[in-house]
Amino acid sequence: MKYLNSTLVAVLLVVFGALAACDGTPNTAPDAPALSTHDAAPMAALATDLDAGIVRIGAHAGHPEGGPGWKFQLPDEVTAQDRQIPSGWTTFILDNKSGAEHFILLLRVPDELSRITMEEWRDQVTVPFQEIMDFIIDPSKVPDSELAEWYGQVESSGGPGFTGAWTSSEATVHLEPGTYFLDCYVKDEDGQFHSYLGMLERIEVTEEANDASQPEPTMRVSVSSTDGIQFDRPVTAGQHMVEVVFEDQAFYDHLLGHDLHLVRMGPEDNVAELGGWMNWMAPDGLVAPAPASFIGGVQTILTPEGLAGSAPAIGYLSAHLEPGRYAWVSEVPDPHTQNMLKVFNVPRGGR
Repeated sequence: MKYLNSTLVAVLLVVFGALAACDGTPNTAPDAPALSTHDAAPMAALATDLDAGIVRIGAHAGHPEGGPGWKFQLPDEVTAQDRQIPSGWTTFILDNKSGAEHFILLLRVPDELSRITMEEWRDQVTVPFQEIMDFIIDPSKVPDSELAEWYGQVESSGGPGFTGAWTSSEATVHLEPGTYFLDCYVKDEDGQFHSYLGMLERIEVTEEANDASQPEPTMRVSVSSTDGIQFDRPVTAGQHMVEVVFEDQAFYDHLLGHDLHLVRMGPEDNVAELGGWMNWMAPDGLVAPAPASFIGGVQTILTPEGLAGSAPAIGYLSAHLEPGRYAWVSEVPDPHTQNMLKVFNVPRGGR
């Protein structure tokens, strides 16, 4: 199933056409461990289990040819099986062993492009996006590449949301058979997307299904273009399986749909600064480090039914909440003006 994002492709092709006419982040450990969505013991004991629909992926500073960068590390089981995993409900654990925020956006290509290589994706998608970002930062840098026209048929299929430095998160989504690319477009201090620096992977989801069942939620959050973020209140401390329901989808000023991320707000963290950070098209947007502590989320799930508002899309976020101040936020421009940034408190004692 594909969505035809004609708006995105048309706008970007016009931008590229008009333009044609006219070091990595240090990987240093923090003084104190960041908040994790899991207890240390279960995380240490948990191994990738493809039959159970569990895939654990590492995120770290890598050293690809050409200089320092960022890398995803696929499990040995996936690498040994020619980067294949079974279809069905799949829990992705993002184990971020680095000093910058990361996420995993799963992008499914059209079936007729299932043989596309990493090099072809990079040349036709990653590089054009980086060149337009370079132009936004410095208008003297005119892009040389064009975004592939077929990119409008790529389907965003969820994945773990923003995950802070030295933190782990997990998200569960339903995967149909097909070819997927794993992308992280957080930016470094020079405005370079992590995907451009090497944080890009390709996997095959097979016709054979795993044995995993749909998770049972403890709370629910809905996101829509009309009502914004709505969630169960009050929110109690403890371990939660959050059902994230995308009631519909829409394209915003940054040419993407909405998603959902969970943030732990520190005493000095500023909500307005957080909202301003959530736009990749802004020169300072999504530049690591983030202005607050992200502890996971569910990336955009974008289908034709979602765009039409005829059927919701569902993903799940597992998170352990300590008492404190939190926020739900969507990666859209000016989320607070679109009801897409909601601050809430988790009280002590479950009340």
